[in-house]
Amino acid sequence: MKTRRYVFLVSGGGGNLRLLAKFLAFGLLDGELVGVLADRPCPALSWAQEKGIFAQQMSYRQSQPEELRRYLAQLQADLIITNIHKIIDAQTLAQFSEAHWLNLHYSILPAFAGLIGLAPLEAAQKQRLPFFGATAHLVEEQLDAGPILAQGIFATAWQKKTKKAHIEQTFRAGGLALWAALAQLEGQELAEQPAAIQWENGQRICLHPSPKIPEQLQQETFWQNI
Repeated sequence: MKTRRYVFLVSGGGGNLRLLAKFLAFGLLDGELVGVLADRPCPALSWAQEKGIFAQQMSYRQSQPEELRRYLAQLQADLIITNIHKIIDAQTLAQFSEAHWLNLHYSILPAFAGLIGLAPLEAAQKQRLPFFGATAHLVEEQLDAGPILAQGIFATAWQKKTKKAHIEQTFRAGGLALWAALAQLEGQELAEQPAAIQWENGQRICLHPSPKIPEQLQQETFWQNI
């Protein structure tokens, strides 16, 4: 079986990039992180360079996609995670249509489609929504509208929990959704019922659809120092 070749497109801190590397290191996914491409100087790019992973800053605009296309072809990417703060042009998606393009969005889509970063969380807080979470979905030309593969959902507590706590829980919901989506693309069998995880710190997240949750993801120590 061919080893999956992961390429990560990034614009920021790289939390999900480091999490993907940890999934691979622990054997929770099968594959190799072969490249990190950033559209600006950022901590994620520096981290990848320090780890000896192919890491390159590039100029990307929908009107100037040639550099991105060249790197994707060079890296022979077959699974591309787009955490970049840009919308990928339709022609590039079509040119590399044999690869899976996956996006992680911080909201329970279709809510807050089009917002980036933590803006959906801030919008949810303003509306005092009782639930929040993250969605991993395939990328299509229409923004944040591709088929949903997995969602991590948790109950909010705006009066009881700090913003930092909500951000941390959102990150874990996103990490679980990312893992579940990638595991599905690997062909791992889905569980019939949603999975519920509660850690020692009291955080609780519901994940669906999902294969069986590995023990590592249920341990508090796995999520520390990412």
